[in-house]
Amino acid sequence: MPRDGSNIYHRPPGTDGVPNYTIESAKYNANVADVEQDLNLPRPIVAGGTGASSVDGALDNLSAEKFKQVVTNWDTNVWRAGSFYAATSATGTAPIPGKAFAGVAYFANATDFVLEATNVTDPGNIKYIRKQTAGVWGAWATVDTTKKNYIINGAMMVSQEWGTTPQGFAAGGRYPVDQFWVVGSSAGAIAFGQVGGLTPGGSPNRIRITVTAPDTSVGATDNLMIQQSLEGGRIADLRFGTASAKTVTIQFGVRAPAGTYCVVLLNGTSSRSYVAEYTITAPEANIDVVKSVTIPGSTTGAYATDNNSGMAIRWGLVAGANFQRAAGSYVNFEAVGSSNQYNFMQTASTPNNVFELFDVSLTEGASAPPFVLPDYGSELLACQRCFQVLDSVAFYTISASFDYPNYIYPTTMRSAPVVIPAPTGPGMLDMTFQGGLSACFMLSPGASQTVSGGILKLDARM
Repeated sequence: MPRDGSNIYHRPPGTDGVPNYTIESAKYNANVADVEQDLNLPRPIVAGGTGASSVDGALDNLSAEKFKQVVTNWDTNVWRAGSFYAATSATGTAPIPGKAFAGVAYFANATDFVLEATNVTDPGNIKYIRKQTAGVWGAWATVDTTKKNYIINGAMMVSQEWGTTPQGFAAGGRYPVDQFWVVGSSAGAIAFGQVGGLTPGGSPNRIRITVTAPDTSVGATDNLMIQQSLEGGRIADLRFGTASAKTVTIQFGVRAPAGTYCVVLLNGTSSRSYVAEYTITAPEANIDVVKSVTIPGSTTGAYATDNNSGMAIRWGLVAGANFQRAAGSYVNFEAVGSSNQYNFMQTASTPNNVFELFDVSLTEGASAPPFVLPDYGSELLACQRCFQVLDSVAFYTISASFDYPNYIYPTTMRSAPVVIPAPTGPGMLDMTFQGGLSACFMLSPGASQTVSGGILKLDARM
């Protein structure tokens, strides 16, 4: 075939007709055969073709991407740059087995490329990414880890007050870790605290509650719960109390006996609540499992958007009749659980009969991304907005009439805190707060002595 180096077609020499001369059949047939051969070969790009004998070859030659590749096996599929779809039946190393995915393959070459796959089965549409380098696959990773987690100290890392020291029922409740309040009332007794134990999300800590004296008969006013309250400014973008209220998902790790348990979402004044149930099945009993509940946003009700409590999340462990409401809808009532709530206090705890909570998140949307271990320093500052501990405090008189020994906050507190214990001693007059930035311990005019203290707690918790 007489195509030149630029793939330009030229008719065979000697095939031109000469006026007034008979066309020779051999030359005519040679020209027709040559054209026939050229038409049946891959057409060069310069001649309006692709230069390829297959669809994939044509895409390569035209530097084009492949549209809607059908993936039946994630591991053996011959990947090409472009879009793809994998049904729930696709085998191999899927981001999540049994889910359908649509995505895009980004190519550098045949052994170096990236897959981006979006879950089209579940409503959250979580996106995953996987990379192949020099022909070796990496692991799938979620792309949605940037979703805001509204929970503070969800990894249970910060415990300024009690830590691992076991506590029991107390008036007003106690905080085994910062921001998580354990409170209740029962004829039985419990102990709780922060304990070590690597979680599925990678945290080294969790809350553990044990029953030291059972309560087999739940009275109408009996209750036991773990709760976190969130400032209104932190949850304002969820738009609760408006027509634009957003759906949220509460995800958490738990270890507990088999039974039905409840998570309750409340407004800041606990006057409106939504009860959601979750189940620990027999095979899941007393092992680490991850659970989640999805709750629609409340379009009515009062939800603060300032530094007051705007929302609270509680995990019910005991719910007497006075604290029960049916699951699945908002009610103007302070609920701890439904009538199906398991009585965690019915049996004294053994090593395999405890309640543990860990890896907690509250995110916008109908599904939650995998829990991501937060930075400890950032979590500590977020916790110190509500609670701080001053160690080895000493107050010194500067003059007989003007004394301001200051303590500078590491972060602005939510509000002027309660000081525990209240400052006392010769000449101690008052404690004021300037601009939310520094605590001023004021001595009475004329006092000339030093006022020494030990540990003070600044409590601005909700």
